[in-house]
Amino acid sequence: MKRIAKCAVVSLLAVLVGACSSTPSYPQPQGTEGQILVQLRGEAKEGVSGPKKREVRGEYSVTRESVEKGANFERVDYDEIEDVVVVVRRNGVEPSPPFNLNRKDDTGTLELDEDGFSRQQALSWLVTDKAGKTYASQTLKNGTEAAVTVFAFSDDDGFEVTIQPGKQATIEIGSAGIFEVFCDEIESAHCFLYVTGSDDAWIGSSDDSAFFNDLAPGDYTVTVYPPRLPEWSKRLTVAPGKRETVTAELTVNKLPKVSK
Repeated sequence: MKRIAKCAVVSLLAVLVGACSSTPSYPQPQGTEGQILVQLRGEAKEGVSGPKKREVRGEYSVTRESVEKGANFERVDYDEIEDVVVVVRRNGVEPSPPFNLNRKDDTGTLELDEDGFSRQQALSWLVTDKAGKTYASQTLKNGTEAAVTVFAFSDDDGFEVTIQPGKQATIEIGSAGIFEVFCDEIESAHCFLYVTGSDDAWIGSSDDSAFFNDLAPGDYTVTVYPPRLPEWSKRLTVAPGKRETVTAELTVNKLPKVSK
């Protein structure tokens, strides 16, 4: 009897541990506020192993290249996509910077070496300080042995900074937007910096879920920006005391075909 009881306890603990490790725990919606849970699906659709490829024969080699739009898409790992950005924006409400100088949600330092940036995408928030100045900050570190010039631009703004070898610089950005970041000296260096105001935003891996709590009731647009993949977007309505759950497919399967 003792042995059976012991086995039952061990089995129960195993089930509990497995359930805890595989199912994230989120607080329940309270009162007049609502929630949005964005589940990310990073694998290809059922029956599709990955992006289609074609054989290309060179003079001395044979390679396989993507036949979908954009050569970079063939290198996507469907099992786990890092640096996915999710933005939740309330429809009809103009974004405005929050007064919060202690926010820790951004991705910190962007490091640069001979292979490029340490992240494909980064996230930062606009803040307004006590003097009324509005800005977002981003730290860039030069891990190469020579001075580099890093520059970026969005639809409405941009920045440029030269960083000495082994040093870092913190830049201030005055407006929200999606910034493409490049380096003069390293042609392969390229990433995106997402700067947001009062919109709720999240960054993480495709094997995680983006959870947004304490949302005012109303109509929202959820936009998912996976690196090197098409963005995904959905409109939904948040009700008081309710959680809206959506699943975003991160895939190249719906890309338009290109002519040969």
